[in-house]
Amino acid sequence: MDINKIINKLGITSYTRLEEVQGGKDCLVYKVRIQDGTNLALRIQHAERYDQFLYEKNIMELALESGIPVPIVYSVIVEDSYAAMLMEWIKGVTVLQMLMEKPAVAHQLGEEFGKTHAKLHHITVPESLEIRTPNWLTPIGSEKKMIEELPSAKECLIHLDFHPLNVLTDGSKITGVIDWTNVALGDPRFDYARTLSILQIEGYRHFKDNLSLIKAFEAGWRTGYESVDGAYNNLPAFFVWAGIRMQRDMGNSLSIEQEKDIKEWINS
Repeated sequence: MDINKIINKLGITSYTRLEEVQGGKDCLVYKVRIQDGTNLALRIQHAERYDQFLYEKNIMELALESGIPVPIVYSVIVEDSYAAMLMEWIKGVTVLQMLMEKPAVAHQLGEEFGKTHAKLHHITVPESLEIRTPNWLTPIGSEKKMIEELPSAKECLIHLDFHPLNVLTDGSKITGVIDWTNVALGDPRFDYARTLSILQIEGYRHFKDNLSLIKAFEAGWRTGYESVDGAYNNLPAFFVWAGIRMQRDMGNSLSIEQEKDIKEWINS
């Protein structure tokens, strides 16, 4: 991959710094500093995912118009065998990093996290924006019967990867929501259950030596969410779905300990 060729095609003639940062499973992410000191975010993946980048761009623009803090997408291109997306670099750090650096803000930060999550579920999706199918919510095998039997309520835009690594903060407010790859239309309880499964399975493992911190954040998230949308009914069935869906998502990468934790969570 000739990254300079990609950067040039995006209209950046020179830069002062290029730093690879943590990306997703199939996406490279770089922080690019240009001559005037501005930082930009560059995502790169294989060219066959170009349409996915365009789709995410449309979703993010809708979210931004709806008041959700998301990065501005400047350009999406294809160069050789790669697709690239150039975006605004959002100021702040991940919620996870802030929790580790300033544990005292856990509950307050959780509330802001929850309010933003609930507001996301109020986004009005215009008929002109077609939500792609299949998507992350689309069931496979036995999941189909499970979803069909779940109690149905309103359909809205759901992120399905709303967790402390995909939400940025300055320590007091939420500054950015990133990684819109999994987005779908569905009952908001799918999104609520998905986030809870990540917090209680992966989060509890990550903070196993300080469970009070992640539990304080989780309590704040619930409080913040419910202050916007109220409390939900019939959640346990969605929690089971979230655990089973996590098993499929992680697949062969699951450790024995993770498999055990997911099964215990499903049966709790």
